[in-house]
Amino acid sequence: MYVAMTRAKERLILSGGVEVAKWPTEGPQSPPLAWLGPALLGGDLTRLPSVEEPVADVVWDTATVRCSLNAPMTVGAVLRTESLSPAAAGLAAAPAPAPEPPQAAPEERPPAPRTLSYSSLAAWKQCGYRFYLQRILRLPEEQPVDWTREASAALDPRVRGSLVHALLEEEGPAADRVAAVATGFGIELSADEAADVARLTDAFAQSPLAARLARGRRVEREHGFAVPLAGTVLTGVVDVLVHERGGAQLVIDYKTDGLDDVADVAAYVEQRYGVQLRVYALAALRAGAQRVEVAYAFLERPKEPVGTRFEAADADRIERELIELAAGPLAGEYPVSDRPHRELCLTCPGRRALCSWGEEMTLRELVE
Repeated sequence: MYVAMTRAKERLILSGGVEVAKWPTEGPQSPPLAWLGPALLGGDLTRLPSVEEPVADVVWDTATVRCSLNAPMTVGAVLRTESLSPAAAGLAAAPAPAPEPPQAAPEERPPAPRTLSYSSLAAWKQCGYRFYLQRILRLPEEQPVDWTREASAALDPRVRGSLVHALLEEEGPAADRVAAVATGFGIELSADEAADVARLTDAFAQSPLAARLARGRRVEREHGFAVPLAGTVLTGVVDVLVHERGGAQLVIDYKTDGLDDVADVAAYVEQRYGVQLRVYALAALRAGAQRVEVAYAFLERPKEPVGTRFEAADADRIERELIELAAGPLAGEYPVSDRPHRELCLTCPGRRALCSWGEEMTLRELVE
């Protein structure tokens, strides 16, 4: 019923049978009109039409609800007399239309996104089909259940990262501000979690990027941008944009990734954040920067930032690379990943029933 009612664009006609003199109460055995009627009348059943005035209009802000009482005493005023049986049996039937030759339905592609971001481009690159399910159809992530052990009580890594980013927007010791920021997120941290968040936040002060930030001519935090790209718009937000001397800019991105098993951090950046890096660089260069360095501050290794430099002459090349990557989603193409694995597929809303890969592939460990 919900689906049927919400498809109407200009006019919606609802009909049902109830005893108007004794309006039924809501409940599992009641007809839908028992709750639809009061809802459409604003909770005021005195607005119902009567036998004397069988048609009444209830005006809302953007629409009018016309209520008609169809009862034996209102035949002719509401329901046409000729519509009743057996009179209706004598009505001439309209001739059936001549059958039209079957036509092949035009091939339709799923819609292309109106805007793109570095995260959406990276998500499409990983698996176009998961991108389609989540970014286009808006299906929620699958919530995995691990029956082999109790659910972890550890702080969600995404929440942990968001807390650190929020704390880094202002200066000062993090330990004094953790509780207030966590409250703003609607969460309560344990002592160990608060200490961990404060540790990561304060770690940035050890990074050489902190010194460059302090020397910057102008600093913009949470700097939003929009860049035209092949008929769409690339959007995003950088953690810190530092304007340096000579028209140079420094983009700093904080990362709370655990790097215990990472030997080559630069290769890790290219694999995980290569798309983001190029989007940031293109945004800065198209905004007029003569040079830009996109630097990643890994707070677990604050003294080992990874930076990549670009010149103004690199802008066209970067744009071509991003256009090539964006061609798929802009054309409405959403292919299934050819490298399914647990990290990518575990929470995908299509893994259990919609994906062409079986669980022996979608739940396997990542194979490099």
